Amino acid sequence: MAKTIFIPCRSKADINLVAANILEKVKFKKIGLVTTAQFVDDLAEVKKRLEKAGKKVIINTGRPNPGQVLGCDSRAAKGADCYVYLGTGHFHPLRVALETKKPVFMAHPCGGIEGLPGELIMKHEKIKAARLHMLKEAKFVGVLVSTKPGQNRMGKALELKKVFEKQGKEVFIFAANEIKPDYFTGYGIDAWVNTGCPRIAEDRFERPVIDMSELA
Repeated sequence: MAKTIFIPCRSKADINLVAANILEKVKFKKIGLVTTAQFVDDLAEVKKRLEKAGKKVIINTGRPNPGQVLGCDSRAAKGADCYVYLGTGHFHPLRVALETKKPVFMAHPCGGIEGLPGELIMKHEKIKAARLHMLKEAKFVGVLVSTKPGQNRMGKALELKKVFEKQGKEVFIFAANEIKPDYFTGYGIDAWVNTGCPRIAEDRFERPVIDMSELA
């Protein structure tokens, strides 16, 4: 396997505006700060501003940086009354909300803050329930394995294969560097189970995709 060099790319948030928005909108006393790789360097300064205003702020150990969350790892989100995600988009804050069952706020790096909509969580749970039902009814199951560094979980795929085979299903493991819907059409699979990046489950495959984290 070729060696991979990861080069961190940092962005800069408007610290004063971010802190002011959090103080105005977030009324919880104990706040957990989380973000993605681009803004990890800004968390400590945001924490300092909030604590100066009387808030208790937590930045937990993340992967690989303090406060950093990934689609497959939200260990940085624990021990708080609510969480403020510094960044853009719904994918990461939704993951935090689903795993912690706590309120999550999204603070845009350039200003603006809003709570993660409850309807978004409800929609995700309904889709998840539908996917799990189709997996339960599936006769042919495909297990997706990404060969990218950090995502290769062939061991987990083999474990899942045994579990599904005990349920009377026929199971096939598909491994590839790129997991894209167009690459997995026409195989006669009733449902897919993803062991790679959780975002793969949100792509538009011709058959339902269940992330391994959603399995009971």
